[in-house]
Amino acid sequence: MERDGLLRHRYFISLTPIFIFGLALLLQRFAQLFRLPRRAFVAAAALIFLLVAWNAGLIFQWGSHLIPARGPVSFSEVLHNQFFVVPRQLSADLQRYLFRRKALMRQIEDRDLQQLEKNSSPP
Repeated sequence: MERDGLLRHRYFISLTPIFIFGLALLLQRFAQLFRLPRRAFVAAAALIFLLVAWNAGLIFQWGSHLIPARGPVSFSEVLHNQFFVVPRQLSADLQRYLFRRKALMRQIEDRDLQQLEKNSSPP
């Protein structure tokens, strides 16, 4: 059942061209708000950087099991993690990844097992 849910998300890959055209249209409209093209470029680059950073934070949260890998996710928890937990834990996990990789992988696996037990236990 979980596998089916993961497979359904793959359908978004075929929609990538639509998303790209939508992003291009958004950036074109965004550029019209500025008089100087250079300012429009800087503002658009900053906006895209923020979106990429946000997405990287979500990827980190999911990969390190700060948010559940299965089941529903609380947006308030994601928001809190993005601003308060991810910046601190990212540097610590990067250091552990470089120098104590086994311990980091064990910690991530332990979090996954805890979430599995939590989700499988009756309410």
